[in-house]
Amino acid sequence: MKLSRSIVSVLALCLAAAAHAAPPQIKPGLWEMQIQGGKGVGMPDPAEMQQAMQKMQAQLAQMPPEQRKMIEAQMGNMGVSMSGTGIRICLTEDDIKREQIPVSDGKCTTKVVTRTASRWVADIACTEPPTKGTAEVVFESAKAYRMSMNGTMLRDGKQQPYSMSTRMQHVASDCGKVKPASQVQKEYEQQMKKQAR
Repeated sequence: MKLSRSIVSVLALCLAAAAHAAPPQIKPGLWEMQIQGGKGVGMPDPAEMQQAMQKMQAQLAQMPPEQRKMIEAQMGNMGVSMSGTGIRICLTEDDIKREQIPVSDGKCTTKVVTRTASRWVADIACTEPPTKGTAEVVFESAKAYRMSMNGTMLRDGKQQPYSMSTRMQHVASDCGKVKPASQVQKEYEQQMKKQAR
């Protein structure tokens, strides 16, 4: 079983937006991303995301215990897990201190253009998929922040608009079997170097 293309694209884009969204005061551990809205190419609405995640969870529940554990372990190795309400990722204290959450799917860069204690604005550029946009991050507390993104994505040779809003919520201090984002990124980069040889 694989993550749907839409879910992976959304996760990569949201993590790219979060790459400079984490000030030192947010808590390390397991965070859950909830999609609150989305329009445009590759951006499913919240109801579609919820249905897709529920379908995946139903498929997991029907699997034999050993197979289910194997799939959950594979997802954890990718740096994500699924809950009934969102997608979960792991951030270490070091990830947060460096103010950089690596992205393991696609190649993205961010540049903060506005920074206050409660609001950041960053420009985003990704090559996989080709995407440009702006992200606004509003910090609600040490355990929650929300993001809104607007931009264009290259699809079928045309620049098409997209918009998306998400909310990140701290779930637990212990990430369990979900690998930290920085570890996933390091392994991804090593794999890319091997393939380039």
